[in-house]
Amino acid sequence: MFDKIKLVDYNYCIRVVTPVQESGDAGKQEEKMKITGVKVRKLFPEGPMKAVVSVTFEDCLAVHDIKVINAGERFFVVMPSRKKSDGTFRDIVHPINSEFRALLETEVLGAYNRAIDEAAEELSEFYSFEPYADPEDPGDAEGTEDSEDD
Repeated sequence: MFDKIKLVDYNYCIRVVTPVQESGDAGKQEEKMKITGVKVRKLFPEGPMKAVVSVTFEDCLAVHDIKVINAGERFFVVMPSRKKSDGTFRDIVHPINSEFRALLETEVLGAYNRAIDEAAEELSEFYSFEPYADPEDPGDAEGTEDSEDD
């Protein structure tokens, strides 16, 4: 039925769509959407929500307000949603299959872990984590030095 490759152009976002043969999957060629960027927008040290993330797909589409949630020992990704009039939530955007959901979760959680490492590194530059030496404590090496100078 399809004998040509169709090009779809949406404001410089060009995607090649390959035809699927009607008889079986022999000629089926799937093109997977690529994640081209993950940006951790905000980190939360307290509570179950740990981060808010934006993901860019194929340098053409950005999805904001993806949340990283910690439930006990497990981290997972929650897609942006809208509250309905009955009080329930409905995803605004979501992966269609489990394979892409797993890829998205892997990329987002990887970016979250890198952001946590960077934040810890930045904090270590500003704060010295050497043990506190109390000048009033006679057992402290620094405290004894000060009292000997008197």
